[in-house]
Amino acid sequence: MLGVKLVRGDMKHPKWLRHIAMHCDAWLIRISFFLGANLGTQARQRLCAMINSLQTVHEKVAASDTYHRICHLEKMNEEIEDEDDGCGTEPTICGSCGNHYHMNAFWICCDVCDRWFHGKCVKVTAAQAEHIDKYECPECCLDKKGHDYNAGPMLSVLYKRY
Repeated sequence: MLGVKLVRGDMKHPKWLRHIAMHCDAWLIRISFFLGANLGTQARQRLCAMINSLQTVHEKVAASDTYHRICHLEKMNEEIEDEDDGCGTEPTICGSCGNHYHMNAFWICCDVCDRWFHGKCVKVTAAQAEHIDKYECPECCLDKKGHDYNAGPMLSVLYKRY
């Protein structure tokens, strides 16, 4: 399961809310099983029965009026964008600064999260990028646990900056 912050960048708001709700459900179940390990058999069965009798956070979110309004607004925004934009492609936005794509600027794509970045925003030049086999953006580097900082001379310089 991907982290909450990692996924938000490219996800639409309703899908992101469902993702957060699933994270909440997983966390609640983990906590209940952790605490249930110290209970006796009957208490554990009662705990499971209580958990099963309640709606999950995901079900609550999906059934809420607010969620349905957000979905409706999202669909309306998509229809408006489709009418305005004849080509049907979304503009590329920098994952760091949020600005749109410019043809005369150097851009680099993260091979992990598939987001695009201005080279200037992530402090990578075109010359450096030629020597990088697999580029990972600063967020993916931070989210990655146990990363080997000695993976390569160019990559180690990039990772140590952030």
